[in-house]
Amino acid sequence: MMPQVGGALPTSPWELVTTSSTATQLILLVLALFSLAAWFLILMKWVQFRRVRKQGDRFFGGKRFDRAMGNRQLPRAHLWQPDSARLPHPLL
Repeated sequence: MMPQVGGALPTSPWELVTTSSTATQLILLVLALFSLAAWFLILMKWVQFRRVRKQGDRFFGGKRFDRAMGNRQLPRAHLWQPDSARLPHPLL
């Protein structure tokens, strides 16, 4: 075991942060801010995907859309969309 030169060993994580150097505290602060920003973005994307899923369910009527069209009509479902909703073919 190595002897501690500057005093007693920190006993808690908070004490470890408060006794560290200014540069270490600054780095930990930046990491905490980036972590909060990442969790904020994750939460916002989760809310956005949930909203889009609900809108899609409302638009297609849930599972009734699949049953009403039948399996043979599914490949031609894009023909019922307006021209503004169609994406151009990537090879054309």
